[in-house]
Amino acid sequence: MVVFNASIFYFDHKAFGRAFWSNIKTGRFRMIIITLIISFAVFLINLFSIIFRLLDEVFFYGYRKTKIEKPVFIISNPRSGTTYLHRLMTLDKNRFAYFRLYHTLGNAILFNKMVGWAGKIDRRIGRPARRFFDWTDKVMFGKWKDIHPMGWNKSEEDEALFFFSFSTPSAGLFYPYIKSYDWITFPDYYPEKKAKKLMKFYRNSLKRFMYSEGKDKILLTKNVFSTGRIQLILAAFPDAKIIYPVRNPRQAVPSFVSMFATPWKTLYPFIPENSATYRYWGYIAIRFYQHIYKISSELPAQKMFILQYKTLISEPYETVRKIYRSFLDFEVGKEFDEALISVTGARRKYKSKHTYSMEQYGFEKDIIGKKLGNVLEKFFPEDRQS
Repeated sequence: MVVFNASIFYFDHKAFGRAFWSNIKTGRFRMIIITLIISFAVFLINLFSIIFRLLDEVFFYGYRKTKIEKPVFIISNPRSGTTYLHRLMTLDKNRFAYFRLYHTLGNAILFNKMVGWAGKIDRRIGRPARRFFDWTDKVMFGKWKDIHPMGWNKSEEDEALFFFSFSTPSAGLFYPYIKSYDWITFPDYYPEKKAKKLMKFYRNSLKRFMYSEGKDKILLTKNVFSTGRIQLILAAFPDAKIIYPVRNPRQAVPSFVSMFATPWKTLYPFIPENSATYRYWGYIAIRFYQHIYKISSELPAQKMFILQYKTLISEPYETVRKIYRSFLDFEVGKEFDEALISVTGARRKYKSKHTYSMEQYGFEKDIIGKKLGNVLEKFFPEDRQS
């Protein structure tokens, strides 16, 4: 029997309504048109997802028996090296199952199988579809290559599951006035009934993915916005392991704001960089630090592995091996080890081309020191700036 409930579809209609109206009421023609286009796309993708997930209930009902055991979640504040660490660990292809971007946009077993079938046909006829999607990668995600490299077939966080259910602050990429609907930033504080529905949808989505892509493997996923839902994740997956790369907030917070500035400068150039709208995102990043600081202080060491961002960047090979040895209790296989050596050798030469400051977004002087003194003291005692 097919039951249409939260396991099939979850959507925060109230948050979406607030976000939609906040854009429309500006009266700006450009913002109204973009909002209508994006909102229609959200509707179509959700409709597509519902149809395929319902078909899963008919043709692949056995997926519900799928067990997700000892999943590994990489969770941190935005701009803290989570993408880099995740992509290093996904080199261990024999051990982990991980999302690619297209998995999160069409989270259904039948959809994944259809993509696989189409891929086989495409390879036989010279890969015209692959070339087309490589081209769209450059067009759609080119501006993000130095911030968060993206592509349809690249390993990716599971954020789209929350974006299309309108349960994450990443909705602010297109609906920037999040102050009017900011409860979606911290699902950890949702009422019990609402939280259960969201996590039922999330668990069900992960089961579908593991059934189609990850049999006999361990789920590895990362999501910076899961900082605000980390307690719900730990409750839903009691045997989960959390890896937490921590970066000095003096660098991470303004970098996070700049991440949202990238699409806004194209979509909504009339929003001043030095404005309350931009600053609100900085305060979200600060609240993320405060939230995960509290949680990290309460969790036992066997549940959360804390590592320094600067160590990850300077010693990536050694860092991954340490995670395997001292936290996950995994052996580093020969094939994985060789892949790590190859990839991390090139990374050691990398240096970011971008620098950001809180002042450029209009924050008061040393807002980080005032709001996150406890974080600096715990994780960055060498930071003497007052």
